[in-house]
Amino acid sequence: HNHPNEALNVQIAIYNTTGSLVRTLEESITPTNSRTDEVTWDGTDNDNMKLPSGLYVYRMQIKDSKGVSTTGYQKLVLIR
Repeated sequence: HNHPNEALNVQIAIYNTTGSLVRTLEESITPTNSRTDEVTWDGTDNDNMKLPSGLYVYRMQIKDSKGVSTTGYQKLVLIR
């Protein structure tokens, strides 16, 4: 998203390899120029329990103030 100075709602859903949702992160960010804030995950599930090392998939959805949204999927590796 290239929307400088516009508030964006970010939702990241993290899934394990069996497809179970393990964590949902939600933040509101306002990018400035070409820089975007980071969203940090501490490696825990929705119950604050540490997740094991392994492969996870996340879905990131970004919605602007007009309600237009973009969704992307990526893999991530958690190493403990």
